[in-house]
Order: sequence, then C-alpha cells, then structure tokens
Amino acid sequence: MITTTLLAITLVTQPINTVPLFSLKDTKGKTWTIESLEKDRVYLVEFWATWCATCKEIAPMVDEFVKAHRGPKFEYLAISTDEDMTPLKSWLKEHKPAYPVLLDPNFEAMEKFKVKALPTMFLVKNRTVLWQKTGKIERSELDDLATKFKFGR
Repeated sequence: MITTTLLAITLVTQPINTVPLFSLKDTKGKTWTIESLEKDRVYLVEFWATWCATCKEIAPMVDEFVKAHRGPKFEYLAISTDEDMTPLKSWLKEHKPAYPVLLDPNFEAMEKFKVKALPTMFLVKNRTVLWQKTGKIERSELDDLATKFKFGR
C-alpha cells in the first residue's frame, strides 16, 4: 500500500523548470501562447475541471486569493480540462470569473506541462516555473507565495 501511494505521488509530481510551448483559446476566443505571458508578471496557472471534487473545494479560496492579488504584477489563468463544454458553460454562467479561463479539452497543454492529476498549479514568471503543486492547497500556501515572490497589489 505504501509503495502504491509513493508511486502515485511520483507520477503526479513531475517537476518542470520552464513553461512549455502552448496555444490555447480562452472562453472569449482569445488565443494564449507562451508569448502572451507578459515579461516580469507572475502567473498562477491552474489545471482544473468542473467535475474535480478537490477543484470545487478549493475554488472559493482560490477566487478570494486572486481577487486580493490580481493586478499589474499578478494574473491567474484557469485552464479547464473539461471535455464536455456543457458543464463548463454552466459554471461560467454561475461564477462569471473576472480572470481568463483557457480551454484544454484535448489535454494538449496538460501533457506538455506534465500534469497527471487535478488540480495542479504552477507559479510562473518570465517562462520559468517558480513553484508547482498537485492536489489540495491552503490559502496560507498561496499567501506565502505572494510574499516570497512579491506579487499582488
């Protein structure tokens, strides 16, 4: 049992050092690529899905964090891996996010970022991955990142 658990953790946490090339459309039709990411701006990139229980659990906390820190030095990119757009459209209508929601229904970016489970978050700046985590996250962890990497309002 422990071996299986350790193996699962190893599969989930394949660290990457640089942001891979990607091209995704957001829900408003804008195409996002690595070139779209502004120099010296920190991005919290989260791979998630509407069906993901942990994603749903942490979403209100992540939303509060994003609202508190979003500005010229920080942006949040939510990358939806939903294959079926119907639940995502309902979620968008209900939540009306102020941040970009990118679409990855074919898991192309997910594979390039080596994501094996949801939610997975990356903190990136100037094409460099500063931090990454798979699974549940606490607000204190995000606040520590804001302090350590000096972003936010």
